[in-house]
Amino acid sequence: MSISRRNFLEAGAISASGLFLNGLLPGASAFGTAGSTSLPAQVCRPEARIVLNMNQNWQFYRPSDSGGKVLQPPENAAWEPATLPHTVRLEPRDVSGGRNYQGICWYRRTFSAAEEWRDKVVYLKFHGAMQVADVWLNGEHLVTHYGGYLPFTIDISKAVRAGQGNTLIARLDNSDNPEVPPGKPQSELDFCYFGGLYRSVDLEVLNPLHITDPILADRVGGGGIFVTYPMVSEEQSIIQVQTEIANESHAGGRYTIEQTLIGSDGRVEASVSETASPGPGAVCAITQKMKVERARLWHPEDPQLYWLHTTLKEDGRVVDDQYTRIGIRSIRFDPDRELLINGRPFFSIGANRHQDHPYVGYALPPSAHYRDVFKLREAGFTSYRSHYPQDPSFMDACDELGMLAIVSNPGWQFVGDDVFKKRVYQDARDMIRRDRNHPSVVIWEAALNETDNSSVAAELYRIVHQEFPCPECYTAGDPIHKPVEGFQGWDIDYVGHSRTKAMKPSWVREWGDQVDNWTDQQGRVRVARGWGEGPMLVQATAHMTSLDRIWQSEIKPAGADL
Repeated sequence: MSISRRNFLEAGAISASGLFLNGLLPGASAFGTAGSTSLPAQVCRPEARIVLNMNQNWQFYRPSDSGGKVLQPPENAAWEPATLPHTVRLEPRDVSGGRNYQGICWYRRTFSAAEEWRDKVVYLKFHGAMQVADVWLNGEHLVTHYGGYLPFTIDISKAVRAGQGNTLIARLDNSDNPEVPPGKPQSELDFCYFGGLYRSVDLEVLNPLHITDPILADRVGGGGIFVTYPMVSEEQSIIQVQTEIANESHAGGRYTIEQTLIGSDGRVEASVSETASPGPGAVCAITQKMKVERARLWHPEDPQLYWLHTTLKEDGRVVDDQYTRIGIRSIRFDPDRELLINGRPFFSIGANRHQDHPYVGYALPPSAHYRDVFKLREAGFTSYRSHYPQDPSFMDACDELGMLAIVSNPGWQFVGDDVFKKRVYQDARDMIRRDRNHPSVVIWEAALNETDNSSVAAELYRIVHQEFPCPECYTAGDPIHKPVEGFQGWDIDYVGHSRTKAMKPSWVREWGDQVDNWTDQQGRVRVARGWGEGPMLVQATAHMTSLDRIWQSEIKPAGADL
């Protein structure tokens, strides 16, 4: 079965499971049993926290097609209705080299806050706003956030007006900015960062005693829920769950935190409970372990998933809870045997993926992100990398369909000043805090792509291992061929098509691509379907020749991404 790009984009924000149920996609049996391990959405809805999607009913204003530095929208601004994900402007089918819209744009939305929210904790979560975002609520400026590829969370508890209407305004600017990663001007960059609120916005209402948000908490190796696997085997596995809770009330007491592992059939596979006593204003992290007998292990060819239900109770009453989808698996990179998943060697052939599509730029619905993963797996690929963190729905699809993920720090052939470096470091922390519980993630590409990382490598290496302090943490980047104080190299080196001696595990970062120049981009491996069968056969032959070089290497790398 095939489905056109137009039909898929028109599916909008239909969930992946909805696409299967409605017959828009074939079953995923070709990739193992993907899709069979998800419980119905209503079963996994939190009981105690309110989660509201804010994608509807926005208004949008763009000053002009040429961009501009309008600090405030004029009173007669021509606001137009908008639904997220949203792009600043519909672009031509082929746009690059900074020819897309760059400049300021505005978003506005009103919403009602229930009276019951008066003594609650209220979070506003932006999952992607390109790329410098200023946010106001009821006229009060709340934050300026730098960077468009990672989420940010705002505590609006004091600014929101309970029992009244509220006005939310966001000003976005995707102009060239050397202090914001990737930093390089778009006219010199080999990919575009389109403008707009191109990912979802959510609003969460929590009780004063609650599980923290990992991005807002901004604590090293902490915040929210962090799941690791100290032992994994077909007979018995151990799941370790670190949960950070905050008590923003004026009262202390004894509270219970429970972890429940739920299988695809809805049965409880394991559980554990523990008490804690955070005083008023306190934050504490609780670490719990569960034994799972004969767990169904996650693997690219059999991506088995579970739901972890974390519940926080006070006097037997649920005051907060969250569902986290996890996959029990072990990964290890070995210089001799390369990548081992659940103790068995696995060689991955993958592809590089950019998240933009014709016309709509970055503003893709979840269905389109799912479609890309599905098509990659359908083509036989088992891993992906990019130059920046992907959409959450793309990461979910990697978990479901068995696509290994390399999560990359935003960057390309550029290192800026100290302000730029500080934001690179924060990006490294935030990408781990967001994606650390995905079973598909095997490598953290802390390095800036194709860049002299000598001035940032030591700190980036330290940050990754701080944020993911367990043996199954692997950084990757191009080798640095000069001494760097405090840095002995990445855990995994990106290498070319061949090598003769394995000093450490390696991965082929890019293979099979070539261009004759950066203007026409008409190399033999960049062929349009309209050119006909002959050029497409030349393209296929070129790819197979590159792949043969990898296979014929004396020692093969752990994986290779096209």
